[in-house]
Amino acid sequence: DPTAAKRGLLDGIFAMAEDVPMSPKLFASVCDGKALLSAGHYDNSIKLAWVDSRRVLQSVVKHNDTVTCIAMDKTSCNVIIVGSKDTTCSVWDLVGSGAALRIDEKPCHTLYGHDEEVLCVDINVELDLAVSGSRDGTAIVSTVRRGQYVRTLRPPPDKRAGDEGSPAVALLGITRQRGSIITYVESARRDRLQRGSAVASRSTGSVYPALHVFSMNGRLRRNHSVFLPEKEAITDLRTSMDGAFVLAGALSGTVSIRHSHDLCTIFTLPLQVPVRCIAIGPAQTHAMVGLEDGKLIILTTVGLIAA
Repeated sequence: DPTAAKRGLLDGIFAMAEDVPMSPKLFASVCDGKALLSAGHYDNSIKLAWVDSRRVLQSVVKHNDTVTCIAMDKTSCNVIIVGSKDTTCSVWDLVGSGAALRIDEKPCHTLYGHDEEVLCVDINVELDLAVSGSRDGTAIVSTVRRGQYVRTLRPPPDKRAGDEGSPAVALLGITRQRGSIITYVESARRDRLQRGSAVASRSTGSVYPALHVFSMNGRLRRNHSVFLPEKEAITDLRTSMDGAFVLAGALSGTVSIRHSHDLCTIFTLPLQVPVRCIAIGPAQTHAMVGLEDGKLIILTTVGLIAA
């Protein structure tokens, strides 16, 4: 874009909290691409800003701690869900359009149930599903229309992390095909320490990643769990609009495409540089991949098939 240099960067208007790592979970683009929703701010707010003018339209504070993640419904494009370090989530409506676009003054629902901070969220109004994943190792399913608790999903423990393993649901996605819920879990290995009569544990620094598929009624689909090598830690996870495929970017510098119903790999594309974010075009003909070195790679359907 020849005008990109004139537009400048958006970081000047986003004062982020120091304890929240920068990730794609902190941003959601409005469907026309002209406005951006952001989380992770030091004042516990969610913000709505114009991309072109870098002007903040609105700042809304509801949570008692930093907002750690945000997601927008892909079908209606006017409902968002956010998760926070205060262990709760909130669902909001976007009202108006164009210059009158705003986040509604009050959230539709506040969702409870986690014991630790919320790390990831997703929402699908068509399926009436709102899902949140937490550091406590659970994913909680609620309804969008009434904000009612439905069930708790518990990804299976990773044996590689041992009995003292500490799991966390770091990423998740809802697919339209069969209403599957895909969770990405990182289990940190902890060594058990015996000090006299006291028992403690110490982190070893090793993190073991895994993907799991749950049906919409909360059942873990048999033999549909994938335990990944430690170096294949996933940084971003996206589901296609039709729900048939899942794209995952990894720290190892690869982009993998999998079937959403069983997580079988269709192919893996090596990019040699750690992947930081992925976006799928609305027509599903392109995928955009942001790399750690600042480059943006655009993949076409033809290019993916050839790969």
